[in-house]
Amino acid sequence: MHRNSTKLFFLPGLVLTAVLVAGLVTSVMTLLSDKGADWWDDVSWGKLESGETTAALAATLKDNLPGGHYLVTADRVSAYLLFHDLGTRVRPGCDNWLFLADELMVYPDAEAHLMVRARMVGQVEQALKEKGVNLVVAVVPDKSRVSGEHLCGVDRPARFESRLGDFVTALRAQKISTVNLLDVLSLPGGEHYYRTDTHWNQPGARLAAEAVAGQLRDAGLAPPPGALWKISMGASQERVGDLIRLAGLSDVAVPYRPKGDMVALQTLEAPAAEGGSDLFGDTRLPGIVDIGTSYSNNSNFVDYISAALSSPVANMARDGGDFSGSAVAYFTNPAFLQTPPKVVIWEIPERVLEQPLTQQEKDWREKLAAGKL
Repeated sequence: MHRNSTKLFFLPGLVLTAVLVAGLVTSVMTLLSDKGADWWDDVSWGKLESGETTAALAATLKDNLPGGHYLVTADRVSAYLLFHDLGTRVRPGCDNWLFLADELMVYPDAEAHLMVRARMVGQVEQALKEKGVNLVVAVVPDKSRVSGEHLCGVDRPARFESRLGDFVTALRAQKISTVNLLDVLSLPGGEHYYRTDTHWNQPGARLAAEAVAGQLRDAGLAPPPGALWKISMGASQERVGDLIRLAGLSDVAVPYRPKGDMVALQTLEAPAAEGGSDLFGDTRLPGIVDIGTSYSNNSNFVDYISAALSSPVANMARDGGDFSGSAVAYFTNPAFLQTPPKVVIWEIPERVLEQPLTQQEKDWREKLAAGKL
């Protein structure tokens, strides 16, 4: 056993040496060529500190180096096996728990950015109210907050402790219907996030969806209950999470990468449509629309809301939407302009609250200040 373990440890060293020898000359030539010009132009101290420069370097070599994909993958495997290093975007906890580095970033003027976004939500709520549309905000806590016991040495700054509560308080002070999903995702009784993915797992998504549905019912915004949705369970299989992909290890097998989550995926099926109308009028039109991020697109979150309400919810969320992406896209979409819904559910992740405002957000902020969506 000891001999095999020594060989397993020695092999990555040989691979790493081969990567260095095989890639050094061609890497330099690539970076000095026209293909590397864009990378040089984008280098800055700020991006070096955040890890963006090294990530861009890996992408440049991967895309332009002969055999670059295999060299970069071999490098990532070696770093993982030798040093348990998963790159600049991923932090390894214990028991195969991985965390997104973005959740742990400290930004300048963080509190100011959070309050600007809280005021923007208030402006959106007012603009929607003028159109007869109700807004419900669902704030998604960081995985590193909910599952912090698995960080095991990964530093989550103490100043983040109040971040989620500050945002929720700022929204509720404006009388915005707000669901703090930390309340349900912190309940005992199992894991609510995938170990190797940024997002909630199916039990977590279902708890969050039922909390949102409960808020709609309490506010009198839920449609009359219809026929029950059918939920079926698939076979258990490995799910390679997005954090494994961000680490550059999704193309290799265990044990050369972390093992993915074992998941029995659920499928939700709506009942056959019937004629007639409901609280929202024509049943063919979306009475409730969800906007937000990849959280809405993962683990059946929107379908679970639909099932909890026994009524379909339209999903207009966008992966990578952060704070404003799906909102800006939806509010300028003919689907909204011509047939606005009765309710918009806006899912917002905690980790985006303190980030510097993007140019899209700055432009949208000006529109909102003028009373426009």
